[in-house]
Amino acid sequence: MDFRHLRAFVAVAEELHFTRAAERLHVSQPPLSRHIRQLEQEIGVALFERTRPRVVLTAAGHRLLRLAQDLVATGEEFLGVARAIGDERGGLVKVGIGPGLWQAVDRVRAYHATRFPYVSLETIDLSSHEQADALRRRRIDVGISRDPVNSSRLWSEPLFDEGLVVLLPQGHRLATRQAVRLKDLAHDTLLLHDRKLAPVAYDRWLGLYAAAKIAPKTMTVPALPLQQAALLQIASGRGICLVSENIVRNSFLSVDGSHGIAVVPLKEPGSRISVSMVWRANEKSSTVLELLQSSRDALRLTRKRVRTG
Repeated sequence: MDFRHLRAFVAVAEELHFTRAAERLHVSQPPLSRHIRQLEQEIGVALFERTRPRVVLTAAGHRLLRLAQDLVATGEEFLGVARAIGDERGGLVKVGIGPGLWQAVDRVRAYHATRFPYVSLETIDLSSHEQADALRRRRIDVGISRDPVNSSRLWSEPLFDEGLVVLLPQGHRLATRQAVRLKDLAHDTLLLHDRKLAPVAYDRWLGLYAAAKIAPKTMTVPALPLQQAALLQIASGRGICLVSENIVRNSFLSVDGSHGIAVVPLKEPGSRISVSMVWRANEKSSTVLELLQSSRDALRLTRKRVRTG
């Protein structure tokens, strides 16, 4: 069985679109379609129902997809290890970065480069809830995430924690405070993103209000807190929102006060968020495991500098 045939099957099954699958594999559509036909002929069953403009998995395709994904992941792991063996000093680690966490990853990168100068880091922006799937599919090797891990196939370890801030209209009565509590905001409308965009954050914000015994008036905005639609709602006085301090720190909101929005720290019990690194439980690559150790070391040194500064 040709490994290219399995990769083609997985790509089309996940995209459910031949053109997008071809772009993902960096091939043209005719050879991709040929690989699918050859695989179907070899195994003796149809994998897809081709009804334009849709592509749908058959029952057999559904049953075989997970096995094919595992085989492709194992094959790619084999290729990665083989390449690393070819140059034992080098290698590549793919890292998923949650919003606002690039500075932490950059500290790890700089530290790791002093220990393993021939190892490269390839980074990709992924929301925390997307990283678990990316790890399982081997799109990334390590994730830097705010979400808890609930899978026996993944391990996680806390690296540091961060606080929350409240985004208020510039003219809000609390805009000049050094810090606020949720009880101070009990009568303000809480702007919430669509839960499917970031489910853990959504549940966390409402959980904080529930713990404070406050039932806030809410309004759903089809955007995350620092996207333009949400910022316009805040600046126009329609409501407030909660967001991680690091997301704000790495945005234009931290530059000056000319944007119509005030940023005020939230001092509320249970409001600090743990940031963790996440990786596959069966990880054997020394290149990946060495990056995990560098993450521990680099961020521990940073925390010590902060405490003694």
